[in-house]
Amino acid sequence: MLRRKRVWIGLAVSAACLYLVFASLDPGALGDALGRVNPVFIIPALGVFFGGVWLRSLRWRLLLRPALTPAQRDRLGTWALFRVLVVGLTVNNLLPARLGEIARAYLLWREQRVEPGATIATIVLERVLDGLTLALFAGIAALLVPFPEQLRRAALVAGGVFVLAAAGLVVFLLLPAPVLRLARWLLRWLPSRMAYLGERLLQTFVEGLGVLRQGRALLAVLGLSLLAWLAEATMYFLIMLGFPFPVHFAAALLGAAAANIGTMVPSSPGYVGTFDLPLQLVLVEVFKVARADATSYTLIVHAALVAPVILLGLLCLWQDWRQVDGKEAARPRGVFAALGVLARQRPGGVPSPGSGGPLPAPPHQPRMDR
Repeated sequence: MLRRKRVWIGLAVSAACLYLVFASLDPGALGDALGRVNPVFIIPALGVFFGGVWLRSLRWRLLLRPALTPAQRDRLGTWALFRVLVVGLTVNNLLPARLGEIARAYLLWREQRVEPGATIATIVLERVLDGLTLALFAGIAALLVPFPEQLRRAALVAGGVFVLAAAGLVVFLLLPAPVLRLARWLLRWLPSRMAYLGERLLQTFVEGLGVLRQGRALLAVLGLSLLAWLAEATMYFLIMLGFPFPVHFAAALLGAAAANIGTMVPSSPGYVGTFDLPLQLVLVEVFKVARADATSYTLIVHAALVAPVILLGLLCLWQDWRQVDGKEAARPRGVFAALGVLARQRPGGVPSPGSGGPLPAPPHQPRMDR
């Protein structure tokens, strides 16, 4: 029920944002603006973008490293994480409720035997680092160009939220015992198997935050976050070169920050509307770009971010579909199999990370009367 409500809320938010994007916009002016676009800059922009995705994969490998065994570290390379990351982005673009994050955790669990709690912890860290980097971009843009007080306040609020989130993760890492004790007390009211899985998830979540204890690795992760988002901002800038309005790298920085912070709001698959409206507002309100030109730029950037990722993600799924063990011809392996099992899984038959079979039965824990 909650998931359905979230889906409908996301669709409503996307519809409202799209209305604001296209309200009072002349369709003829938008068509003329799209006709004036020079597409030659899109190809190099896509190359820079996927370079940024590769940097995110390398960052993810560093985030995961403290929670992995030596064998897992050898087996789980940047290329494997790149594929999983692209598939996760594809799922987010095609399905609601950010199921791509769940898919990423499940894929590493099924294929590389990485604990889901550790993977979820690294994904949370990614989001916090992304938010801090985007808030930094907005602050740099504020030093380069003046922009409305309302946007300035929004940037300060977003930055504050991510700083608090980062502080909360550090506190949880340093003092996990009180949280785990509270969780155990709450979990004992659940069936023993669910309580066992919940406690295991929390324990491995703490392990997934291990990079926060490693100074050099944390500095490398921060540097990769900055480089990855600079790559995406550069993509925005390169596409901007194909439009007939003044080009500023500050517009790319602030536009990338506003659009991606906007995608954190519940929306339809592909972040329709919540991506487009903030980017359009930045161009129109801050850089005084004509609404038709700003909207055409926004639509093309959004398409460039979504369509190639979906194509590459579907290619990865198709390749994994073809990787079928000769002895198990009816059972596809790889990413596609993992997503299929995820869709069919039931609480009574959750496979373990280590063996693909059921988890060992938890010790008997008598339930207290409610």
